[in-house]
Order: sequence, then C-alpha cells, then structure tokens
Amino acid sequence: MIDLADLKHVTTKYHSGYILCSEGLMLVASLPQAFVGELCTIKRADESLPDIYAEVVSISEVQVKLMPFQSVSGISFGDKLIGSGASISLPMGSSMLGHVVDAFGEPLDDQKLSKVPRQTAALAAHINPLSRAAIVDTLHTKVKALDSFIPIGKGQRIGILAGSGVGKSTLLAMLSESCAQQNAVIVIVLVGERGREVEEFVSRDMFNAMRNRAVLIAATAEEMPVTRVLSVKYGLSLAESLSREGKEVIFVVDSLTRVAMAQREIGLAIGEPPTAKGYTPSVFSLLQRIVERCGAFRQRASITALFSILVETDDFDDPIVDTLRAVLDGHIVLDRALAEQGHFPAIDILRSVSRLTANLFDMTKKQLARDARGLLSEYKQKKMMIELAEAEDSLTGKLQDLRDRHQKLIKWLQQDELNQQSIQELDMQLLDILDGK
Repeated sequence: MIDLADLKHVTTKYHSGYILCSEGLMLVASLPQAFVGELCTIKRADESLPDIYAEVVSISEVQVKLMPFQSVSGISFGDKLIGSGASISLPMGSSMLGHVVDAFGEPLDDQKLSKVPRQTAALAAHINPLSRAAIVDTLHTKVKALDSFIPIGKGQRIGILAGSGVGKSTLLAMLSESCAQQNAVIVIVLVGERGREVEEFVSRDMFNAMRNRAVLIAATAEEMPVTRVLSVKYGLSLAESLSREGKEVIFVVDSLTRVAMAQREIGLAIGEPPTAKGYTPSVFSLLQRIVERCGAFRQRASITALFSILVETDDFDDPIVDTLRAVLDGHIVLDRALAEQGHFPAIDILRSVSRLTANLFDMTKKQLARDARGLLSEYKQKKMMIELAEAEDSLTGKLQDLRDRHQKLIKWLQQDELNQQSIQELDMQLLDILDGK
C-alpha cells in the first residue's frame, strides 16, 4: 500500500516504462509487471511541471491503459512512467472524524490531519452472506413520512429516488442530522457536485452541529472520473474501518447516479461495450458491490446506507434506477408535483417501499400504515370526482369526509425541520386523522 506523498520520492526499486499515446481521457503505456489498480507516477519531460498520478485500469500482453487523477495536459510520448508496485492507500479510522477531505484523504479545510493509519480503498474482498445479521433495530429518523410508513433499520440500504431539484440532498441532510443525534457516526460522500454546493453543505449549521461525528469526502464535477469513483471507494472503506472499531455507521452518498456516470466514462474509455443508455457492464457490477458492502453484521457494527439516486428526465425506468431499485432494501420516491405544491419533504408514500417493514413494524403499526395508505390511494382514485363536486358546490357525505381527512394527512406529513415527537405520539396523531378527529 502506498499514498501519493510516498510517490514523490520513488527509487529504482519501482518498475518503470513510458507513455505511448493518449486516447481521450485514457493514457496508453508500456509497463511490464503492472497490475490492475496499481498506482503509478508520470514524470513529464518538462521537469518544472509537477508529476501526474494515474491508476492502471486495463492490461494486455503489450501495453497497459491508465486513468490519470489529474489533467493530462503537457504529457508527451516517451514520458517516464513509474509503477509503485502497490495500490493507493488512504487514511482510515476514527481519527478522520471531524474532517472534510478530498478523494485522496487530503484536507480541504484548515484542519490538519494527524498521523493516521492507512489502508487500500478496494472493493475486492467477498463478504460471507452468513456473516450478516438480521435487521431488527429501527432508526428513528424524525421524518414523519418515514417513521410512520417507510421504516429504516440499522444496516438497511435505502435509495432516495428523484429528479433534479426535488429535495434529495435536503432529505439526506435531515436523515444525517437525525442519525448523528443517535450516536451514529456519519460518512458523507459528495460525488460530482458543484463546488458551490460542497461549500454550502459544509457551512450549514446542521453539518457544524454534527461535525465531530462526521467525515465529509468531496469529489466535485470537474475532477477526473477515476477520482470521483475513488471518492466512493474511499468513503466505503472508511465506513468499514469505523464499523470494525464498533461504531454504528451511516454511509451517505450523493449521488450514486454520478458514480455510475463516472464509471461509464472509464468503461467506454477502455473499450467496454455500451449497453442501455451507454452504460457499460462494469457500471452495474460496481453499483452492486457498493451496495453489498453495507449492511448489518454479526462480528462488527452495522453500516446503514443512504443513497441519493438522480432520476434523469423523471424517467423511473432508467436502467440505473431500475438496477438499484432491485438490489436495495427499499426506496423513497420524491415527487416533483408535491415539491411544486410546496410539500416538503416531497415523499410519494404510495410509490415508496421499505422491504423490512415486516421486521421493523409490529402488527398494530403495520395496520395503521396500511389504513393510511388506503386513504391516500382512495383519494387518488376519486380525486377527479371530488374536484368536480367542489366546482359544482355539491361536495357532501363520504367524498367530503375523504377530502377533509386527506387534507389533514397531507398537512401533517409536511415538515421543514426534524420532528421531536416520539413514535407513540405520531401513531396517536395518525390514528386521530384516520378517525376524522
């Protein structure tokens, strides 16, 4: 294992080669004995220019392909390539709590890192399925729609599905804050975000309040695709190191779709065949490995995963959305129509699912949630009739009662900040709404 600082002082014990050509984002080189995932240094002919670091992503019998972590501007044919003989290693463990870092573990703020242990950020090891534990403990999210309809358990993997500008990041921030208040540590990975959004996130009172229990890893949109993918691998490896220390971990990625887009760029560059919407096979493999690294375990603390998933053009049949919906333990759908009406969080309860409801809700609570869903479904079916009767000023009886209870339920579900009431109080309020009180 090796970090970037160590590569500044390479010696002749490292194997070497040279750059042959560039192919878009990719560099082609001659480097015998290289392996996939190896960290390399490119020394440019102009010695006044800084070295460039790259990762081997493909090998053949005559050449290797590398994805650089920085811009390839200034690289020329014959530039020396030095293989480190190791994969990149990054700082891990609880010493990282309270820091805001980039994909290489380097601080982005004024806080200096102390000497911390390092390890490789890899997703290669297989997890024995029998080492997993049943998910039976519920997280109190303090979001009414979730605590009453879509429960989240410790070790669950859940996705937040929505188009752009519907409130994914805001809901993720609310969930991170509520989990931090329950003695969990938070690993937040912002992938492909605008730099302005990263700064705004760090400046929020919410983040500052939980900062001592959180690590933020940021790889902004202008960074190379291999760097964006590395940020998630690093975040997941960091979450696993904290889990091994006995800390309950909340692993947050915003957004997993941008991880898929970055991996698609890498896959197309190395010649993988494109499939639906141009996504390559390695994209779907990477996403499933990321999801499967999280969960509840017998021998260490759980990793609860919260992934935001960008639904491009509000197409919920998008291949990335469809794949993740199949492998996750549940999904929360945010509805643009609700957001446009000022309903936040804009959770579409009828389209949202937690696959662990049977484990996390008792029979009474399941029946209460079922009845409330029935109210929402019935109103949706009769909405046109109700609006027509209202227009004719003839709304009476059962339709009027249905409309009144639906309005109360919708108003009750809206919240701008975390709810401070107990689960029992929420159940009583929901029961009153269903009874028309």
